[in-house]
Amino acid sequence: MTAEKQYVDDFESAYQGKAWTKGKMLGIMLVVGIAMAIRDIGMVFVYGSIYDKIALEGVDVGVGFMSYVFMILLYLLPLILPMVLRFTNGAYDNEVETSLVPSFNKKYATIIMYVVVAIVSIAPIVLFMVGVFTSAYMFVAVNLALLLFSTVTVFYYFGTYMLQRARKSLAQKYVMSTVMMVLTSLLAVVISAGVVAALYFAGVNVSVITYLTGFLEKWDMVEFIIKAVGMFAVVGLACVVSGLLYNLTQNIIYSATPTFIFTYANIVLLQRIREASTYLTSAESSLADYKNKLAAANDAKSIENYTSKIEELEANIPGEQAGVIAGYVFIGIMVAVLIALGVYAIIGLKRNLKDAK
Repeated sequence: MTAEKQYVDDFESAYQGKAWTKGKMLGIMLVVGIAMAIRDIGMVFVYGSIYDKIALEGVDVGVGFMSYVFMILLYLLPLILPMVLRFTNGAYDNEVETSLVPSFNKKYATIIMYVVVAIVSIAPIVLFMVGVFTSAYMFVAVNLALLLFSTVTVFYYFGTYMLQRARKSLAQKYVMSTVMMVLTSLLAVVISAGVVAALYFAGVNVSVITYLTGFLEKWDMVEFIIKAVGMFAVVGLACVVSGLLYNLTQNIIYSATPTFIFTYANIVLLQRIREASTYLTSAESSLADYKNKLAAANDAKSIENYTSKIEELEANIPGEQAGVIAGYVFIGIMVAVLIALGVYAIIGLKRNLKDAK
């Protein structure tokens, strides 16, 4: 039995205080949206400083400790007002006090969950120490984990509480928390993108835009837009699914862990597809060039050299092509799993609504 189900029956009468107005809720979400915009603007400059360092020292440069500190502080901004309101206005009347860590009725399920969380937490550190997991991947992993955790905390942990104070029904609580997330996030994106663009055109050094401009010159714009939209769609889907799972389980760690795994895996796979596609483009050009040189070569040494290079490229191309195909297949599977988790959560929430009636 989830914590949510335990107080479904008493939901309507749980809070007897003065109802929060729509204006108050909009004001709170506006403040949260501005804080999220400040966070996003700050992250642009954090990533810009990392790109500056890469430009000076190469792609293998490490991400400094202070970059992590600034990132964590920026992600705390949108949490401040919700947490102050949540802890100074009291809990639900007769609210069931639930643990912040996962717990299931079946012991083996709890053990499996803790093992998964441990692997997700430890594996990146181990891979980083042995040189397989670059510092850039580690930074992106922490960034994504903070994004999912803060999203669930603001819009579901606090959002459902706010809707409780507004005396909204259980069905409205399930739906409106996601609606608030989407609208507030869009507001934050518009504000942050507008401010960053204004600073750039005003002559302020926004190095990440400079690097992005150079980066885009190497991409086919249609391909870039499709992959960028796909990546953000997966991240957005993960945030929604995390929220649905939280509404069902009332547990942040349980709801965010599976969505983090699949979302981060998708980002890594997209990078692998990008690397393979770049290799194939370069290999095709090099292959044509070596074949032309081989046709014009006269001495045995040159013929042997060009022949070996052609054979090496022809041997590597099928593997890279297979890597691209496999990458898209795995992304499709992971998106399907995310959707399945969302459907599972929705079915559970509908069951709760039925029980409440």
